[in-house]
Order: sequence, then structure tokens, then C-alpha cells
Amino acid sequence: MLTQAFTLLDHPELEGMGILQHLPLDDLIYRTLAMLLCPGLESLGSPGSRQRGGDREQVFDELVEWARVNLRTPISLSQLEERSGYSRRHLQLSFQARFGCGPIQWIRRQRLEQARQRLLNASPQDTVATVAADFGFSSLSAFSREFRNRFGLRASDLLREGKRRI
Repeated sequence: MLTQAFTLLDHPELEGMGILQHLPLDDLIYRTLAMLLCPGLESLGSPGSRQRGGDREQVFDELVEWARVNLRTPISLSQLEERSGYSRRHLQLSFQARFGCGPIQWIRRQRLEQARQRLLNASPQDTVATVAADFGFSSLSAFSREFRNRFGLRASDLLREGKRRI
């Protein structure tokens, strides 16, 4: 798999397309090295071996709960794979079946919902920018746009409403 990835890197058409940044080569290299150095890891990392008590639902539920607890920190698909022992494809299918969207989209929705709750229960020092940053949005304009698309109102309007309740 690693050899195929390196062969793909040498393909001349890829340089101008910007695809290289989307290949998780660092993750692939780390996993390959780990498998070479510790051959017994393969059985530990398989989804069947990570099923505590043989319950796939429980593993998925624990992953979802972990993601909810860690919404304020960056969460990557690789982290979700490592925590669950599932492949990216299995994660995509599981999230699609349970929530109707992919894992990263689900995380984004959860962050928006938590930001909405925080805006509704705002403290006097809260601003839309601080709330957006607290929930992992690096761009205020992107947060505002997504918030309005998701909830149909501006985050600043909700913040004003939340501050009136104090």
C-alpha cells in the first residue's frame, strides 16, 4: 500500500491538481512502520478485537460520547479510526446510518448546536467570535454563515437574546 502511494506521488498530473494534500500519507507511513515494528498490533487494531464485550453498538456509542466530550478540540477522521478500531469506510457508513451524515459533518453539527446553546445562555463577556473560537471555528465568517444556514438566524441575534435573559 505504501509503495502504491509513493508511485502515485510521482505521477506528473497530480502536481497541478492539489490532490497531494488530501492523501493521508503521514498516517499511512506511521501505520506501516508500526505494523513492521510490532506485528502483533494488527490483531489489536481490528474492529472485532476492539469490541468491548462483543458489542459493536457499544464501541460506536463510546466513540460518539468521546467526540461529544471533545468538541472543543480538533477531531480528525484518523483519531476516530484509532479510537474505534474501525476503518474510514466503516465510520462513514455507521455515521450515515445513525445520523444521516458523515462523521466530520456530524461533529460540525454538534459544535454548532453547542455554540447555539452557549449563545442562548451567554455570559456578559461572551461574543460571537469567542463562542465560535471555543467550538473550533477558526473563521468567524464561516461560523456565522454555517450558523445562519443551520438555524435560520444570525448568531449575533441569538447572542443578544441570550444576554437579555441575564
